[in-house]
Amino acid sequence: MSQDHRARQQLPHLIDIGRWHDARARASQILATSPDDADTHGYLAQACLGQGDFRAAFDAANRLVALRPESDWGHRLVAIALDRLGDHRAALRAIQEAVRLAPHNPNAHIQCALIAADVPGELILAHEAARTGVRLAPNEPDAHFALGVVEHRRNAVAEAEAAYERVLELEPDHAAALNNLTTLRGQWNVSKAIRGYAGALNADPQIGVAQENLDSIATSFPLRLWLASVVALIAAAGFNFADDGVSATTRSIGAMLIVGVCAYTLRVVRQVPRSVRRYVVRRSFRGLALWNWFVFGVVFAATMAVAFTSFGEDVGLKILRPVLTGVVISGVVAVVQRSQSQ
Repeated sequence: MSQDHRARQQLPHLIDIGRWHDARARASQILATSPDDADTHGYLAQACLGQGDFRAAFDAANRLVALRPESDWGHRLVAIALDRLGDHRAALRAIQEAVRLAPHNPNAHIQCALIAADVPGELILAHEAARTGVRLAPNEPDAHFALGVVEHRRNAVAEAEAAYERVLELEPDHAAALNNLTTLRGQWNVSKAIRGYAGALNADPQIGVAQENLDSIATSFPLRLWLASVVALIAAAGFNFADDGVSATTRSIGAMLIVGVCAYTLRVVRQVPRSVRRYVVRRSFRGLALWNWFVFGVVFAATMAVAFTSFGEDVGLKILRPVLTGVVISGVVAVVQRSQSQ
């Protein structure tokens, strides 16, 4: 058995187990002596996709299409590469050609649904493709996942949840479905969202969107604390002014803020899985999250001054205006982050 033949036999296994570097090296070795080996160009494209080298994947997939134009495999690989390169319309054209060549292949319809969902004005096509994928492969998790993505884009929340739940019935560790279902259900529950995104990361440590969503949660946690402190500061300043100084009411507001912050922080920290706790803590003290902690500290200190000290009213009023401006700015940032995490 020749060395090239052995390498050719090993390629599918290397692809299946994600050894992209080895697969690419073996494919390149084969193509050096057999440049018209269509299957090897396909495996090379898959290996390049796995490595994130989308331009090389596109070139290899195009070579496969040139050698075997009537095979849907090459067109599907071209579509994936173009989609990753950001040319969604060209990707859609490529995957539609794959669907034409292999109308009974559920993978072509599944991929068509996912690509069309990213093309403006093509949600109807995406929905039809997703439903066809489910009809052709009712027990395939990725078919239901594609339907969930499309329903999510259509703002059909109940239908999207049902599709993602079906994915998890078929494949409980489907990382992308765990992530997307968490996004749908955990928007107002920090601890629930962290657990969901942590589950997605545990299922697939390389899933970038779950990492991004965890980063967003890590940023929003101190934001929620300082927004609560702003409410307490406004209330304490109001009662301080009405009562002409520190009173039992202002002290109660300060005490409730202390207890609330401690209880909420402890509750969230305890519910963060150990597997991602260090990651979340690190992300909570970087970038915008660090700024949110700083603002929280300033507002919290001002609230304590208003609630418990005789000079607190002046401090609170001086801080209140810039803080309220910050509330508006942070609100806009939070909305943008939420839209990006969808």
